[in-house]
Amino acid sequence: LSEIASRALSPAMNDPGTAIDVIGRQARLLAFWAANETVEPAKAAEYPRLHAARLQDDDLMDDAFMPIARDGAALVEVQLRLQKALAALARIGPPPFRAAARAEAAMAFRRAEAAMTLQDDVEWLQRVRRSEGLAEP
Repeated sequence: LSEIASRALSPAMNDPGTAIDVIGRQARLLAFWAANETVEPAKAAEYPRLHAARLQDDDLMDDAFMPIARDGAALVEVQLRLQKALAALARIGPPPFRAAARAEAAMAFRRAEAAMTLQDDVEWLQRVRRSEGLAEP
């Protein structure tokens, strides 16, 4: 999904609406992940010689949102939706999941702050971050 959003944000496509749609879809998928992420005691494995590394919350956030934050850094409409989606994710799930969402939101804001040419857009984004609990008042 992030590749679809990234391609939509390319100058050739210039389709921020698709990127915004992808942000919503990925937020819903990760909310489902967070709701079902439980810490259970280890149980006997059906295939004891098969091992898989646990997915890391920060890797999930990076994979889902970093390309969108990078490619849509200068687009206030994309950044607003991204901050709101990450704020919603920062309120659910276990503490590592919430921390990963907050960290991703902070990084996305730094990218936007560096890329946006209109200070009013940066201030708008900052106000949204404060109202969503992602930044100090």
